[in-house]
Amino acid sequence: MKKKKATRLLSGHKIYLCDFTAGKLDAKRFVQMWRAAWKRIPLRYRRMIFVYWRSLPAYDLGFAPRIVVTFGGHANRVTKGVIEGVVFITTGEMAFRSEILGIMPDEIYQSVLAHELAHIAHRVETKKNCPEWSWRQWNCRELDDAVSGRWFDVEENEVRLLQHEWGFDEDQFCEWENANSRNIDNAMRRGRRAKLKEMKQFSTRVLAAPSL
Repeated sequence: MKKKKATRLLSGHKIYLCDFTAGKLDAKRFVQMWRAAWKRIPLRYRRMIFVYWRSLPAYDLGFAPRIVVTFGGHANRVTKGVIEGVVFITTGEMAFRSEILGIMPDEIYQSVLAHELAHIAHRVETKKNCPEWSWRQWNCRELDDAVSGRWFDVEENEVRLLQHEWGFDEDQFCEWENANSRNIDNAMRRGRRAKLKEMKQFSTRVLAAPSL
């Protein structure tokens, strides 16, 4: 069986797409949208993001950052709503939901990718101004303030301003999300059903396997 080749997102750099959707993602379109969004980000911020990525222990091995796309994801612990994307700053992982990306027009798609990249740039810049902070301490702050939403609201507002500086319209995304709430709900339900079906099929195969 031929081994599937990893999809490189940026030429000349060890940034790869991890597709965990079992063929449900339009990987070609994801790469196009990623590269288009990346080119729109000012060079200063792209360099800032690369400095962070190269600081990850597994970067040279090609295991970090992981740009992950899943199908049938979960709700955000802070907003209790849709996760179009999320970034885990200590591991360098960025995760997106294919069932939501799949119904987005190109501009909204790129805006979602840029939003998560803006989180990285924002935290790198904040750490530069506050060198005593570590990524681990930052995540503790995130967990402590998650319930009240204090940290979430502050960072999200600053990230939106940064995103606007890059030329991405967050208001346009919000308008699209409000206008397409039914389509989004339906896509999420399809994702959950597909995930449950996949889990049941896996359980059936495990139970049917001969015992050692």
